[in-house]
Amino acid sequence: MGINKGVPSFNYKDHYERDADRVNMLTGMGHWREYRDLRRFQTILDSFPRKSGLSVLDIGCGDGAFLAFAASRGFKVAGLEISEKRVRRAKIFLSSRDISADVVVGDVNKIPFRDKTFNAVVASEVVEHLPVPLAAVSEMRRVSKPGGLVLVAVPYKEKIISDQCIHCGKLTPRNGHLHSFDISALTKLLENAGLKDVSSYRCVSLRTPFWGRVGKKLPYFIWKLFDRLFTQLGDEANWIIARGRA
Repeated sequence: MGINKGVPSFNYKDHYERDADRVNMLTGMGHWREYRDLRRFQTILDSFPRKSGLSVLDIGCGDGAFLAFAASRGFKVAGLEISEKRVRRAKIFLSSRDISADVVVGDVNKIPFRDKTFNAVVASEVVEHLPVPLAAVSEMRRVSKPGGLVLVAVPYKEKIISDQCIHCGKLTPRNGHLHSFDISALTKLLENAGLKDVSSYRCVSLRTPFWGRVGKKLPYFIWKLFDRLFTQLGDEANWIIARGRA
């Protein structure tokens, strides 16, 4: 399974600007999504070097949830987001927590930061939305310091379904997802972008009703043990994390 051929085109900047009016990622996602996001954030940061003060750029930072999470663990954070409304919300949210972050409006295909700026660049549930994922990951590598970490998290083996867009009325991929990835396709994407030492980790969120109640109460290291066990027992997974070095 890899990147879809014949990807439909749509105005994704306009789509996500309108989506910002419809969904607030900080208050409108529900408890279950908050639990999934927390585990995803924890797993992403678990991939980072054990050193505080490292600089991290979050691509598609939304309303700033991951930025706050990373900052609370000692990282210097910056965010890139295509929606102006979300950037405004992220700045207000981060300021309310006394978090200093350079959050800017921009497109991942032309990241408005200089070469070799960040120790780590993260795109979590972003590249599946993009018409040309390779261009985006190549830009992420460009703004990474030599030896810096580039990390991409995407849904695992997602079946792409198109629905009528509530904003424009046109047939649009559900959730704006244009591509589906398995481990092989995501690994190849990072390697083609020039990244080295690429590795991947397939994850589940323990999303059954039982684990929805119990899993979120477990300490992270215990949850991760169960997560590894579940992924080894079968092909079920929610998302993949792949990382490489610039």
